[in-house]
This record gives sequence, C-alpha cells and structure tokens, in this order.
Amino acid sequence: MGKLTAVAVNTAAEPQDGSVNLAETDLNFASPGEPLQFTRYYQSSWLGGDAMGPGWVYTPYVLQFSRPSWYDDYGWMTDNYGYLLPVLAGTSDTGLRSDNLRVVNMSSGATLDFVSSLVLAMRLDTNNRPYITLNGLTDADVPAFTPGLRQDGSILIQTPDQMEYQLFTPDGSVLVFDHNGKLLYTQDRNGWEQDYYYDSAGHLLSITDDAQQFIRIWLRCANQLSDVCGGPQRRTGEVCLHQRLSGHATHVRSGASVSYGYNTNNQLMLKPCSTD
Repeated sequence: MGKLTAVAVNTAAEPQDGSVNLAETDLNFASPGEPLQFTRYYQSSWLGGDAMGPGWVYTPYVLQFSRPSWYDDYGWMTDNYGYLLPVLAGTSDTGLRSDNLRVVNMSSGATLDFVSSLVLAMRLDTNNRPYITLNGLTDADVPAFTPGLRQDGSILIQTPDQMEYQLFTPDGSVLVFDHNGKLLYTQDRNGWEQDYYYDSAGHLLSITDDAQQFIRIWLRCANQLSDVCGGPQRRTGEVCLHQRLSGHATHVRSGASVSYGYNTNNQLMLKPCSTD
C-alpha cells in the first residue's frame, strides 16, 4: 500500500469545516523537475462523482468557482465597446465567470482566493430590445482577478484565446487550468513541465513530463478508475498492456502499476482484494 498521510492546512487563517483531508501517493518517479506522481487526495466534504468515487480527487491542484460560466444563448452579451462577446466553439459558453474563484493545493490544503471584476447588467436598446452588458472586462474581453482573503502574492489571469486560467506564483512556477478548472499543466521555476491530458468527457487519461515519462490512467465502462501505470514511455505501455490483460481490479501494486477495486456503493476500497 502507499503511504497514507493527513494533509495539513497552511499557517495562514483557514476556515475549519470539520472535513477530513488525506493523501496517498501510489506511483512516484524521479523527474527533471517535481517528481512525476499519481497521488489520490480525499476530502470528506466533497460529494462529487469523479472516477474514484465520492471524496477523491487525483490532480494536485484544483480551480474552483462560486458560479458557473456565463452562457449567451440569445446573443445579448456585449463587451465594453458594444461588440458581441465571442463564445467557445460549438457552444454559447463565453467562458467568463463572475464572483469568486479559488485555487486549492491538494497536497498542503492551502487555498488562494480571487475575485473576478466581471459584473453583468441587463439594459434595453432604443427599440426596447434587451441586451446584457458585461462591466469590468479588460480590453481583451476577459476579467481581471483581485486577490481575496487568502493570498500569497500569486497572480491569476485568463487568456482571451483559449479562455485558460494561468496562475503565476511568487517562486516563479506556473499552473494552467482550462475554462472549467481542470489542470492542464504545471511548470516549476526552472521551466520543467508536467502535462495533463483528458478525454472529451473530462476524465484524466495521462500525465507526462519533459523526460518522456508517462503515467497512464485506465477507466472501466462505468468511468471508474481501474488501473494506473507509469514509467518511461516504452515501459509504461508494456506494463499497462499487461495490467489490462490480467483483468485485476484490486488496489495492489505490481512494479510500476496499481489497480483499484470498489464496493457495491462505488466507494474505493483501500484494503487489497483477492485476485483469484
């Protein structure tokens, strides 16, 4: 089994909500920058139905929003100059968010708060037709973000082309999230990157580093996480193929791989199961 550790909050003032926070690293490889790892993070207050069941997250950073992004179904939203706002391809989603955003470091439990400058208002034109104005946008048609209660000097911006969020930390490292808050890549202060790849449904499929090492994630038909394998590119493929053909669905390590089992309530079982 991996090393199960309690996750401590940072020394700054943090609200205490009685949640249990745990972390367990299942795979760990030396990497040019930060170690290439597959770590599971558990928060008892989180009830989402991700691929490992309620409470579990397996990316080291999470970007959370107090509101969903704004959709412009009727073409009513205009920018500072009266032009219609662009939307994400194939949708009416502007990718813009108002109110509060929070970056969570799952390893330490520390959080960073930001407040969006975006404010919406509905108005009528000279023909009494409604339109929505978005105040507080920059000239690039994205909000500015002001640090909130919990801050450490980090800067959060949103890119106008892909609507991604980029967090620049005081030590020179960078975190990049997509418009839905999924972690896309991390870059340490020396420029070493680790990239996160997802399927069209938003399930994490792999993590790679600059040394061409991979961690691959396999899902069952019900989108439950079943196997994770890691190592250099060729070795990773061999281990993953062997693990998939073995049919094992337990939480047992074998070299550079680990498999997971679940009970009838779709809860992750931390105790190894029989593989007979």
